[in-house]
Amino acid sequence: MGLLLATLTFSGFSQSVEQLFNQGLDRHNRADYTGAISNFSIAISLKPDYATLYFCRGKSYAELKEYEKAIDDFSKSIEINPLHTKAYIEIANAFREVNMSSDAIKNLDKLLVTEPSNIEALMLRGLAKIDKSDFMGSISDFNKVLNLDENNFKARYHLGLSKYLQSDFGGAIPDLEQLLEHEPNNIDLHYYLGISYIRISKLKTGCQYLITARNLGDSRPSQMIRDRCAFIEKGN
Repeated sequence: MGLLLATLTFSGFSQSVEQLFNQGLDRHNRADYTGAISNFSIAISLKPDYATLYFCRGKSYAELKEYEKAIDDFSKSIEINPLHTKAYIEIANAFREVNMSSDAIKNLDKLLVTEPSNIEALMLRGLAKIDKSDFMGSISDFNKVLNLDENNFKARYHLGLSKYLQSDFGGAIPDLEQLLEHEPNNIDLHYYLGISYIRISKLKTGCQYLITARNLGDSRPSQMIRDRCAFIEKGN
């Protein structure tokens, strides 16, 4: 932390805010999130205008799945330091956890005004837009990520998924097949490709993908294979 921030006597011990902060970090890293919150809370009582303390306590609350408290702390961190990039990311994550993806998007919009090339923010906003069934919006965000990093497999996957969910099956296929070259045993890729090919009337190719998905352990395509793909399984 650098300079000593403050000193007090607590339960007979002289402790600085810096020491409390470091103790909190250590406890957080050891998964003692309740203990970390205690340290950060004492430090906040001594230094209530320090954004990082609220951010760190928010992270500990989030690990305990106490998302409303985490949101309050990330909000306070942003209020104190409107340029706290990670606070915008973490509050968006917390909002998504409580099914408030619209609020996640609003916070990421603010961050992306000042950091339009922030890949993590673009990815997260794209995911939040999927939550809201805004597939055009998610496609736009994942394309922006791929323009910045063409090898971002997560963005490529969710781009294909967004097209699939939008019923643009022909558009989804190239993205999903590109990923399959790198993840040949990815069950979801085989499943989504199977459905996509069947939806564009390429039954044989679709069935081959669905059968592969089933053979890899996916139970989802079983009924469709029985209904639509028996001719392949019989060797026709």
